[in-house]
Amino acid sequence: MEKEIKSIEIIDKYDCFTIRWYLTDWCNYRCSYCFQNHNKNKPSVEELKNNSHQIALFIRKNRNRLNNKKIRLSVTGGEVSVFPLVEILQPILDEGIDILSCITNGSGELGELVVECIKRKIMFSCDVSFHEEYVGIDSFLNKVSALQNLASNYKWKVLSVVTNKNIDIQKKLFESCVSANIEVCLNYERSTIDEGKTFILTDEKGIDLIKQSEKLKSFTGLLLEYSDGIIKKYKSRRELANDLDIDPFGWYCNINRKMIFIYPDLSVKFAFCMNKSIIHLRDLIIENNEQISCEKHFCSWCFPCKVINGEY
Repeated sequence: MEKEIKSIEIIDKYDCFTIRWYLTDWCNYRCSYCFQNHNKNKPSVEELKNNSHQIALFIRKNRNRLNNKKIRLSVTGGEVSVFPLVEILQPILDEGIDILSCITNGSGELGELVVECIKRKIMFSCDVSFHEEYVGIDSFLNKVSALQNLASNYKWKVLSVVTNKNIDIQKKLFESCVSANIEVCLNYERSTIDEGKTFILTDEKGIDLIKQSEKLKSFTGLLLEYSDGIIKKYKSRRELANDLDIDPFGWYCNINRKMIFIYPDLSVKFAFCMNKSIIHLRDLIIENNEQISCEKHFCSWCFPCKVINGEY
């Protein structure tokens, strides 16, 4: 019998509030398999510094409303490493955050940012994406290893996209990362549709490679609340899969109590899958947010949905 689920919540080992800032839509790569539209104008450093100042003001205004949660800033794009990140992020760093993470193709300079985090005693993590159309495996991993050696206590992860055409090179990347003790996460190629992406990887060797990668992913767990008030904790994907035959549509999600998404124009969404921006950052006050109802069945971008769907 299908279980009736009221809400879902990711267990966060840091118990933090995450601000995911899409610094820019612009990217210096034009990968054939990319799902984003990065053909946008490159913003000026002054524009990005002004936006950083607005985010710092948001943190100052809302810090007391976050119930003493650590504050995590996640910076992504577009591509962020081609900008002077220390200069741009200075207002936020001065205001005070506990964790800084970024997603980047690694084509720019990251060492200065790492040193700044060390100096300020900020936890740092970085997902570096590999794109074989622009860089070779050896030079890419040499750069990741150099960053890892600069700050071995920080978390570094390699991301890459498996397509029907690049399976051999992705296999080599995966094996090289495992051998060098570098965390690696391989994802499916997705096709562009209006509401996001659908999987189009069909080669069995590629699918098997994805499964090997998934076995290495960390899983912090989920809390599921049922309609009768019972709350159950799942510690692994296998435990969850064995117990549930579920559809998240209509659930109430706690993501807006733990995360906001800030876009280049400083519009804000509480969840990536929402079709419309909710509010401008200057008007947003975090205070007793109500849970939001899931609008989709399985959103390929939603972390809870990805966990349930076996992708995390």
